[in-house]
Amino acid sequence: MSDQGAAYSYFLVEELERESKRRESIDSRAMATVAGSGAIVALGGLILTFGQASAGKGNHSVGLATAATLAFLAAATVAIVAGLPRRYKAAEVAMLRAMTSRLGTDHEDRARRFCAKRRLESLETLRDGNNLKAWLLIVAQGCQAIGILLLVLATWRAHIVLHVILHVG
Repeated sequence: MSDQGAAYSYFLVEELERESKRRESIDSRAMATVAGSGAIVALGGLILTFGQASAGKGNHSVGLATAATLAFLAAATVAIVAGLPRRYKAAEVAMLRAMTSRLGTDHEDRARRFCAKRRLESLETLRDGNNLKAWLLIVAQGCQAIGILLLVLATWRAHIVLHVILHVG
């Protein structure tokens, strides 16, 4: 038996493990984005209620809060899509059965190459799915950032209107 290619084989195993952990991390962040956006949508609803109650000429807080709420809804929707499972190529059961039937007859180097090719296929499709998930998560977090900015502006506008109402009225 030769150790030829063992370093490559170990490297592929490590890459596959790293990519699997990356997928778990992306999924976790996607769900956190959904939860955060949901909470802030509720806050946006409170600002909308307050803004409508104190709406006067030149009060743009309702429009800003509405836009913020829509941005957070978009963030949550995109994050949900990012968190959806993506298909990736894994060794089929029939192939695994065939491998086990050849355990004592195949040459070690041939078996190592065969396994390395299967790992590479899994890695390639897993990475493609992860890259899409990561891109969607960036979009979702961008929507959240826009929503936060709009919510800050809505709150600031509502505060100014309330200040004017309390001091003028």
